[in-house]
Amino acid sequence: MKISKKIMYSVIVVNVVLIIIGYFVSRTIIQNVLNSDIRISTEEKSDAFAELIEEKKITAVNNIKWLEGSSRLIKAVQQNNRGDIIELGKQAMSNFEMDYFVITDANGNVIARAHEPEKFGDSILKQANIEKALKGEVTVGIEEGTTVRLSIRAGCPIKNENGQIIGAVSMGYVLADGFVDEINEKVNCEVTIFNGIERVGTTIKDGEKRITGTKIEDAEIEDTVLNQGKSIDKVVTIDGKKYVAVYSPLFDVKDNIIGMKFVGVPADIVQSVERQLVIAQVLISFITIVVSLLVLLFILQKSVTSPLKKLVEFFKELSNGEGDLTKTMKVNTKDEVGEVIIEFNKFISKLRYIINEVKDSSNIITKETIAMSNNVSSCTDVMLEISKRVSKVSDNMMDNSAAIEETTSATHEMNKVSDVVATSCMQVSEQSNYASEITEDGSKAIQDIIYSINDISVSSEEVIIKMNELQSLSNKINEIVEIITGVSKQTNLLSLNASIEAAKAGEQGKGFAVVAGEIRKLAEESNKSSLEIVGLIKEVQGNIKDTAQKVEAVSENIASGVDKANFADRKFKEISKAINIVSEKSHDIAAAAQEQVASVEQVSNAMEEIAKVTASTADDSYKMNLAMQNERESMEEVNQVTQKLTKIIKELNTMVEKFKTS
Repeated sequence: MKISKKIMYSVIVVNVVLIIIGYFVSRTIIQNVLNSDIRISTEEKSDAFAELIEEKKITAVNNIKWLEGSSRLIKAVQQNNRGDIIELGKQAMSNFEMDYFVITDANGNVIARAHEPEKFGDSILKQANIEKALKGEVTVGIEEGTTVRLSIRAGCPIKNENGQIIGAVSMGYVLADGFVDEINEKVNCEVTIFNGIERVGTTIKDGEKRITGTKIEDAEIEDTVLNQGKSIDKVVTIDGKKYVAVYSPLFDVKDNIIGMKFVGVPADIVQSVERQLVIAQVLISFITIVVSLLVLLFILQKSVTSPLKKLVEFFKELSNGEGDLTKTMKVNTKDEVGEVIIEFNKFISKLRYIINEVKDSSNIITKETIAMSNNVSSCTDVMLEISKRVSKVSDNMMDNSAAIEETTSATHEMNKVSDVVATSCMQVSEQSNYASEITEDGSKAIQDIIYSINDISVSSEEVIIKMNELQSLSNKINEIVEIITGVSKQTNLLSLNASIEAAKAGEQGKGFAVVAGEIRKLAEESNKSSLEIVGLIKEVQGNIKDTAQKVEAVSENIASGVDKANFADRKFKEISKAINIVSEKSHDIAAAAQEQVASVEQVSNAMEEIAKVTASTADDSYKMNLAMQNERESMEEVNQVTQKLTKIIKELNTMVEKFKTS
């Protein structure tokens, strides 16, 4: 898999994980923030609810004080004129937007109710506002009633011209459905008023019907609000629907807890807002991540992936032995990748120089080896010819030996065959001279072989020196590769440090941590390629070492050939001496035969001496023939070694010719 795909898939996986984590984190944070905001908002609405009740109380007090000095009202009460009182009350209710209007006499009996004209005559003396009004006090507060469960009631005395209390007036607001609807319009949430635990006014409906008259069934709320007098906020379920709600105590005119106030916001609003915010957050995160991914991939493609692709292709060509060493890579960056390319170009230049040296050395060795092989072949042919001539001389010597033995046994016929002996002796002399000439030619040929072998030995030593130089250059290449490996390791270490710093940077450093991780992987790939180059160099070093060993073996064989050639030269000299002796003896025999001055005994003795010399010469010829055969075998071995050396050099040439250096 390509590095760009690895990075892309890794970044996608990381980003998907980040989006999922971000989703849950954002959801939790948004939930907490929204719930906190909703609770704060609900508490603020609850406070606004309480403030509105207080405003109603103040309004009620101010309005009732206006009626306190009404002469029309005083006159109607004195005359017990229910019609005027009802008419005045309706006007007051209309003008002051009050829910009820009640007038009592000095005993607390109802004279008239403007909101319920048909009901009168009953005593409401137990109501706190009436009781205090008949005592001359103006009061306002929330009170329970028989007809109206809860209401804000303001009460004040009605006095005549003498300041005597003749009755009381009570006016205010009924805390029922109309009141909570008014509060609902102002605070924009669900509102409920409880008398104890029973709902006496609410905006919450079950279908089209309000749930007025139902009771709360939460013991915690009942205990906290009604018993402890504290407010409480929590998520509650009312008629199957969840609300973020605040319950607070409701105090009467005597500061006793008589009920509760409820302010609630539907929880599904919170969930809807939460869902919209989370979706927006996820979309923004996704778009940001996609854009960042594209930018990151572009930067990686331009700064890292593209140069490394070229470097990998170059390494592949080198590893396959088909590299163009005349090319170098362009350095377009000043970062670690650029440094690697610079060092790589230096390595290629050095390798090109080494390959050229190897080519030149192998060409020289090839030429010298071919020349040596030709010389060895020529020497082998000469040895074969000399061997044939020596064999012929040996055969002649054997024939002469037999003839001399016959002459010795038949000395009495010496005189008769002296001419024949003289003729044979002359032939032997001529043959000896011819053998001497051939021996001298063989000695010269052997000397030429020795000179050629010495030249081959010098060339072999030069080859060994070149091989040692190649070995030294290979070691230098190893040092360069170690530098590259060190750079890769240093890059790996730097990327690791970058990953650590990115981890310290937290969320902002995660993207950089991925880049640093991919750089570290790229450094590991470079290290791996360096190791492949080291393996290739080691293989070349092994071939160089094998070649050097074989060249040394050739040198040893050459030295052995020199020794054998020197041995053959000595034998040729001994043969020459023996042939000279034969020649001299043949001349003596010829002279003796011609002069015939010696006696038969002398001839016999001379013939015995000649037989000995002839036998010795034949034996020396046989030995020389064996020596020549051995020398020929040595020459053939040298020829085989040179052929092997030529084959090795050709293989070396084939290897180095795969690299283009010019």
